[in-house]
Amino acid sequence: MKERFLCHGGNIEVIRFKGHSSNIFIIVDRIENRTYLVDCGLPADIPDLIRAMENEKLPAIEKVICTHFHVDHCSGWIELKKAFPDAVIMFHKAAEPIVSGAQKMEFPAMSDFTDIMIPAMKESGYVPSFKEVMTNIYYGTSFKSRFPMDKVRFFDPDETVLPGFKTVFTPGHRPEETSFFEPGSGLFISGDFIIVMNRRIIVNTFVYDSKKQLESLEKIKKFDNLMMLLPGHGECMDFNELILKYDPK
Repeated sequence: MKERFLCHGGNIEVIRFKGHSSNIFIIVDRIENRTYLVDCGLPADIPDLIRAMENEKLPAIEKVICTHFHVDHCSGWIELKKAFPDAVIMFHKAAEPIVSGAQKMEFPAMSDFTDIMIPAMKESGYVPSFKEVMTNIYYGTSFKSRFPMDKVRFFDPDETVLPGFKTVFTPGHRPEETSFFEPGSGLFISGDFIIVMNRRIIVNTFVYDSKKQLESLEKIKKFDNLMMLLPGHGECMDFNELILKYDPK
């Protein structure tokens, strides 16, 4: 875990853990001696994540805050909750119909596969097995039934769920998509709202609502001090708002 960022006066450390398909960000509050995750990847990511945390001698995970409800960002929970039974997992309240199983996950369009999903997989070197594909299609997670709800919590759009970070509701890719911004350091954890491919910052075109995605983009363009992008996919990169363009097809 080589990529590390200090924020909130140096009291909070953000560590990038590169999963098989997506990034997991470990947030360590050095003052309170607490550990949080932003997203938790795939089940296959969890053994290496736990070993890395043990090597770092980090406190037990208290909360997992998911940017959105897609398999590569939340399905690691089924393994993670075994290792950290006191932890909870949190989603924006707009995710509740999907997380509870009351609403079905929509199937991506072919352009979503060709323009975003397959290139993102190639960039990370991740190729899902046939079994993974078939079990993930319906629910959007690796669970054959609905997501386990015993430790699930839902947060409001403006609720502070990460110490030192502003919660930023950025729907577009998903109705519940949420990002996190630390104004002092300029760190912006974007989930799949904004990603990086081929060392280029990309505003995701795999969306449920292109108008919402554009509104989210215009919202963050008004932020001062956007310095470093910590994306759900790809390398962390210096922000350059001049390339923050969204061209829905």
